Amino acid sequence: MGTKKMRTEDRREQILDAALEIGGRNGLQAMNIGDIADRIGLVPSAVYRHFDGREDLVDALIERTGSRILENIRLVSRHKEDILHQLGCLFRLHLHLIRTNPAVMQIIFSDEVVFGGEKRQGLIRRITAEYRNELASLVKKGKDAGAVKPFIDPFGAAFSMISLLQGVGTALKMEGSRKEIFAMAGSAWYIFESGIAMYQSSVRRKIL
Repeated sequence: MGTKKMRTEDRREQILDAALEIGGRNGLQAMNIGDIADRIGLVPSAVYRHFDGREDLVDALIERTGSRILENIRLVSRHKEDILHQLGCLFRLHLHLIRTNPAVMQIIFSDEVVFGGEKRQGLIRRITAEYRNELASLVKKGKDAGAVKPFIDPFGAAFSMISLLQGVGTALKMEGSRKEIFAMAGSAWYIFESGIAMYQSSVRRKIL
């Protein structure tokens, strides 16, 4: 029986999901077009109709991850809660992404991605800069509203939050206890929030 025909965008997503699964299970270096095609019942040439090759596919995985992270910022920004609550929601959304898609972190923090060529490095720099700028904008709004301490540098706060998330990814890659790592992430967020908040909440925000 032939493979069901799908819309181009749906097929691309299916291929990326298969690549993410294989890359997360076997490591990015072991990921190849043949295995990806076999995973979803295609011939390799069908994958090449959607991606120029393996490198193009890896870049598309990075792009998709970046888009989802940036969409999380836009999602929380539409809510009317105070900025600290928005930042906490954003952190939870990112932890949820990591928890439900563990392969994402294994790939994003792989040597092939971190030490990739100039094109890939440019892609990562663009996504990181856009994310950092969006975060800094949220923190600045918090300063303007009196919710964030006036001496807090928005870009420094954004850098700190990104570092927290990178720390979670690194810890998971080292195969520590997932439950323990996410518990520590919640504690780290409380420390971060306490450091930038103008007024301390008497109730610790639940992150996990």
